[in-house]
Amino acid sequence: MQLVKGAAAEFRDDPSFYERATSFALQSKDKSLIESLTNDYLGILMSKEALDQALDWCRRSMGVHSGFRPKSPDIAHSLAEHAYSKNLNKEALMLLVNLHKRAPEYANLGDAYRLAADILRKGFGNDGKAKELEAFVAAKGYS
Repeated sequence: MQLVKGAAAEFRDDPSFYERATSFALQSKDKSLIESLTNDYLGILMSKEALDQALDWCRRSMGVHSGFRPKSPDIAHSLAEHAYSKNLNKEALMLLVNLHKRAPEYANLGDAYRLAADILRKGFGNDGKAKELEAFVAAKGYS
């Protein structure tokens, strides 16, 4: 695993390296390696505006490592929007759960949680939970 982490530093901006390395990490089920490589790879893919690929790799990582969430709140939020647009409501909501705890400084928490409320309301038909979330957003003063 140390060899892969060392190679990641050498091939920092090489998407083909990260595709192979992230695939290896998922097969190995090494949570630390999944966290590290997937986050780096998502950053590369998002910089290239490859949302479909980024969402696919994020979903794969969450499937193998249930606790995986993108480290960057911007990436988590963008991928949640994209997942929701593809009617992947469960994945979209999972990307936003507890974002205020993972990234309390994130400037767009209000927008992220309004998206989560929309997912609850329109994606799952759960107006009650959506209203609870909207009340939470208002109470916390998230803009």
